Amino acid sequence: MTQAEITDVASTAQDTLDRIDALPIEELMQSTTDFLNASAVLIGSEATQSVPGEVTALLAEVRGVVGSDAVQALPGQVGTLMAERGHRHIDVLKLDIEGAEATILKDPSSRAVLCQATCIFMELHERMVAGCRAAFDEFMASGCGGKAKFWHSIYTGEYIGVCNKDVFRNGPADI
Repeated sequence: MTQAEITDVASTAQDTLDRIDALPIEELMQSTTDFLNASAVLIGSEATQSVPGEVTALLAEVRGVVGSDAVQALPGQVGTLMAERGHRHIDVLKLDIEGAEATILKDPSSRAVLCQATCIFMELHERMVAGCRAAFDEFMASGCGGKAKFWHSIYTGEYIGVCNKDVFRNGPADI
């Protein structure tokens, strides 16, 4: 190795050490310590620790409302109201029932009302009450009275639209 090569290696090593020395290690360590201290305060706060219990209580309240006799009776009331008024058909039925979808989709009197619709638009709140999607899939597979009724569908996340006429592809249609 020549003297020039040794000088190049020494110069390169010194440049590397100078760059390392210039790194803001002290500031980085202080920033990390501040972050960890703030995190400990947040995690340790009584308000933060009460959130899971509050969410659990809220879900219990929602389940109580959904499972109440009054809410469970609604599909039958719709069917009765339709019969009293002489209606046998629903053009568009929109359901946003915050987790009660499985109950409605499994109930025979509710299914009878659903089967009178040309189109059904609904939100499936699987994240709130497990089984909503499975109940919808079973409803779709079983059809209405043993025959497939809804064969045109769109799905976007928890939003679902099904129709027995092709209203999605051709835009607005006479339903």
